[in-house]
Amino acid sequence: TQRSAVLSLGSDAYVVQCGGALSRIGLSYAWTVKQGDTLVSTSAITLRDPSRLRLPAYFLQANALYDISLQVTILSTLQSSSTSVQVFVAPGNVIAVVAQGLSRSVRVEGSLTIDGSGSYDEDQFGVTGTAAGLSYSWSCAQIEPVFSDACDGVFTVTSTATDGPAYALTAKASAANAVVQVTMSLLDASQSRSASAVVTVTVQPSLSPVVTIGSNVGATG
Repeated sequence: TQRSAVLSLGSDAYVVQCGGALSRIGLSYAWTVKQGDTLVSTSAITLRDPSRLRLPAYFLQANALYDISLQVTILSTLQSSSTSVQVFVAPGNVIAVVAQGLSRSVRVEGSLTIDGSGSYDEDQFGVTGTAAGLSYSWSCAQIEPVFSDACDGVFTVTSTATDGPAYALTAKASAANAVVQVTMSLLDASQSRSASAVVTVTVQPSLSPVVTIGSNVGATG
């Protein structure tokens, strides 16, 4: 399972009565969640059906192994049986999100900002960008009309910080019809997971329309 998913475990307990009939009445259920030797409190979780354990999203920690056990007791005799299962919470993905999409255009001497502050870590609830522990790096390469591993001949970088969630550029007067690709690279707080997004930017002559293509799909990897 992943931290962003609800974990639901079901059970089936019964007592075999005389004649072979099965009875599920008069049973008490006790769930226990442990991470290593540490008991994880579930006192704040209300179980509508005590035979099922439902842990909400973000209750468990990512990249951790849990032992979940269930003890069922017959209330009339106090006899009990137990079973257990191991659950590993796999790390989620880092999702790269770029505002206004991955295809942009700007006129010569015009400015644009590529905003990646909406990027998020699936293991972090309710926060994005640097608040989610993400770190940013940016690179730029010209792909038309000639190839260059830098964009110095096309854009001037105007960002106050090149490791922040936004990358600001101003197109040079001589850059008409040039095409560049700006790569936003992300690392999570532990620097063990990454994602990236590539934004293609076309520099238009001064009287050309400015075009943007948006997308509701984030990028991972």
